[in-house]
Amino acid sequence: MSSPSRGKRAKSGAGRRIGVALGLGLLVAVAVIGLRSVGALERLELDVYDVLFRATRSEPQRDDRVVLVGVTEDEIREYGYPIDDHTLAKALEILSDYAPRAIGVDLYRDHAVEPGHDELRSIVLREPAIVMIQQLGGEGVPAVLPPPYVIGTSQLGFSDVVPDPDGAVRRALLAVSRGGVEGLSLSTLLALRFLAVEEISLHWETHAQSGAPVLHLGAQPILRFRRDDAAYVAEDDGGYQTLLDYRRGRAAYAHYSFGDLLSGGVPAGEIRGGVVILGAAAASLRDDHLTPFGRIHGIEHHAQVVSHLLDLGLGTEGQVRFLGGASESVLILVVALLGALLVVGSGSTWRGALAWAGGVGFVAAGGVIAFAMGWWLPLVPVALAWAGAGAASTGYIGFAEHADRRRIMELFGRFLDRSVADEIWRQRDAFLDGGAPAARKATITAMMVDLQGYTGASERLEPAAQMAWVNRYLDAMARIVGASGGVVNDYAGDGLMANFGVPLPRESEAEIARDARAAVDCALAMAAEMERLNAAWRTEGLPTCRVRIGLATGEALVGMMGSADRMKYTPVGDTVNTAARLESFDREGFAREEDERTTRILITRSTFERLGDAYEAEPLGPLALKGKQEEVWVFRVLALRDRGENR
Repeated sequence: MSSPSRGKRAKSGAGRRIGVALGLGLLVAVAVIGLRSVGALERLELDVYDVLFRATRSEPQRDDRVVLVGVTEDEIREYGYPIDDHTLAKALEILSDYAPRAIGVDLYRDHAVEPGHDELRSIVLREPAIVMIQQLGGEGVPAVLPPPYVIGTSQLGFSDVVPDPDGAVRRALLAVSRGGVEGLSLSTLLALRFLAVEEISLHWETHAQSGAPVLHLGAQPILRFRRDDAAYVAEDDGGYQTLLDYRRGRAAYAHYSFGDLLSGGVPAGEIRGGVVILGAAAASLRDDHLTPFGRIHGIEHHAQVVSHLLDLGLGTEGQVRFLGGASESVLILVVALLGALLVVGSGSTWRGALAWAGGVGFVAAGGVIAFAMGWWLPLVPVALAWAGAGAASTGYIGFAEHADRRRIMELFGRFLDRSVADEIWRQRDAFLDGGAPAARKATITAMMVDLQGYTGASERLEPAAQMAWVNRYLDAMARIVGASGGVVNDYAGDGLMANFGVPLPRESEAEIARDARAAVDCALAMAAEMERLNAAWRTEGLPTCRVRIGLATGEALVGMMGSADRMKYTPVGDTVNTAARLESFDREGFAREEDERTTRILITRSTFERLGDAYEAEPLGPLALKGKQEEVWVFRVLALRDRGENR
């Protein structure tokens, strides 16, 4: 049963760890959020974003609604470039006969390319499914004018894209507003022509909370990209942009060449009722964009946007979603705090490292699963928050462990058996209070040992020999104390003070009794060792001595005692004083004893009552000890009964 004070100390230690963990987690979270806010993590987050796309969209999903017709290097060699209006008009006639819902021409026609300009103009104006393009341009990108005959009609869309800082295209520019005139992209117009058959249209609605206008495709709102959304920091958010969900790779669309179309090699059934995008597919024309799946042609980018909008309008797929600035910062903070708490709460460096490593895997797996479900979580800052908090916490644990172990070893390392020292280390939360051993009340067995005859010996020996002689004795006694499970607290000339029941807290009467027996066994072992030392000293011509030992079992106050410059861990109180009085009791009488005993062991009744019947002891009766108002029952231990050896 744990003592209340021990429980409080354990709670106090846990409270300190929690406080440190929260502090470390908060510092790491602030650092990560700060790095993210200035754009230091943007490139890395976008790279991971691309990896997530490739990991979760590895198998292309065929979209039979979209067919691509590309002008390849072969067509450029055969027809020249730009392809003349007559040949282009012929291609559009063939496509119109196949009855698609929409035809996108991703080729600039800012001027006539004779022959055939009137033919091209006629087929375009006759077939409302056809959409031509212009390039709006801006910031180093030149504008390209549209064919004059589609200006002001619904058959004109722009082909502009908005690249990220690394040049990759991850967003779709759907609409712009210039001079009060709203324009839609080629991809948006093609998707709207397809969805019109399903009675799904594009319209504006006011956001219920923010009051901002939001584009809706049928019943589905199109999430608008803002300059600081997700991983982005102060990016261009002009026009109406949305994050493009690249759900399909290059292999997901039927590809035909411009020559195949003219020669009748494109099956009409693949085009009927769908969307056709005709444009450049030759490397020399340099109409390509970098995407999470590598470089793709411009017509493939338009196909991606069309597929995205068709799925959104028909409700078959969602959009790339994210938590938003404040929520993402909260997530980073929570992860950092959890990481620090988990590692610090583990209580050891190796368990903390194991918990940290497991958390890294959990964070990575969670990010991939969330992305597969359409949520782009701030995986990089979350991982950094977890890793940073874990590393800082592991470092703290290592430092604290090193400091605590050094402190414990400084206090007890010279006197404790290794197993006892290890047990102190395991119980350090209950044992240490604020980095120092906690003061507590404990039931101990105190031991006082003194060497009788030291004064006479000191007069016969030179100082160096005298010091070697007494140290030989003290070293032998201290080793016996340590081997018996006791702790040597102090030396006083030729005497020493030891205790059993410290520094580890005793939880039960059985443990207290075990300490009492260990102390008596230690005293008997000292008696045997004293006989061996005397025999050796006689042989060496050195003085011999006798030993007085006092043992008392009872309650004591245990803690750090002394001045700020000189502290030691020791018990104080009546039990310790009683042991000292037993050791010094009738020293002259012991000196006059005529038997062969080299050691006298006196114990109190509280010690005697815990010994059982394994020891031979004689009662000396209630004795008046110096400084004690009441008489104390004293017993003299003679030997172990099962050995019958006289000590």
